[in-house]
Formats: sequence, structure tokens, C-alpha cells
Amino acid sequence: AGAASGSEALLREHLGQEQNEAVLGAIVKSLASSQDEVTWAAIQQALARADRYQSEALYAALEHAPGPGGKELLLRVARNPGPQRKLALHTLFKLPADANTVRVAVEIYERTPPKDAPDYREFASAQEPCDKFLSQLAGRAIRGTEALSFAQKWLTSHGERAESRDRQ
Repeated sequence: AGAASGSEALLREHLGQEQNEAVLGAIVKSLASSQDEVTWAAIQQALARADRYQSEALYAALEHAPGPGGKELLLRVARNPGPQRKLALHTLFKLPADANTVRVAVEIYERTPPKDAPDYREFASAQEPCDKFLSQLAGRAIRGTEALSFAQKWLTSHGERAESRDRQ
């Protein structure tokens, strides 16, 4: 955790108060190269309280975040059920594919409960962006168990463990 500069601290404070989605997006773009954990926690809090339009602006800014902090935040949000998950997945899957992004898709497929389970819809909804992402990676349309199988083979062929890792 690096020490935030004075201007970073001011931007972080402004992030906590701003309501305009364009300004929120500009603040996140300004903070995107931060190495400070407090800054990334503030961005995650802004996401948690954002309305639909603010969320879209924040995720668009994260898509262009140059450092590892943005991708780590996207991975964290994408791995956990909730209202931000689908936008996080769509944003994450626009970035270059790597083992972490493919592993998130594997985790979602593997954790999807049976159709009669109360949280089935949440996971089924999260599978949609996974299907699209893995279809692009495969160069053909794939879904569900075929997409899971492809993702596991992709991880193995890239020297990664195919089974999911519990990272919450």
C-alpha cells in the first residue's frame, strides 16, 4: 500500500461526494494508476453506491485503467454475486484474456446451482457475459457446459490449473 499524494486524497474525497456520472468517470480515470489500497477501496465504495448511469461511467473508466488495481477490483467484484457483478464481468471481458479472467468464468459455471435453487437466476445471468467472452476466445459460439469445458482446456493449455480457486 503506497502513500497517496495530496491530490490523490482530494480526488478520493471528491469521489465519495460526487453524483455526476461524467465527473465520477473522470475522477476514476485520474485515480486509475494508483497503487494505494485506500484509493481502490474508495473506488469500490463508489461502485457499491452508484446508480445505473454512475456504474456505467465508473466501469467505462475502469476499462481503461492502466495499472493492476483496476483489473484486481474488476476480478473481485466479478467473483461475488450482487448487482454490480454483470457490469464488472462485461468490463473485465473487454480486457485482454488471461488466466484470471478465464478462471472467473470457470468459477461462475462451476458455482451455478440447480435450476430450482433460489440463487440460480443470479448465476445464470452471470453466465451470459461468460458465454460471450469464451465464444470470442474460441472463435465460435459456445455456451454452458461446452463453454466450461473450453475454458478448462484453455487454462490447461496455458499452463494453469483448470479447477477454480476460492478467492473471495
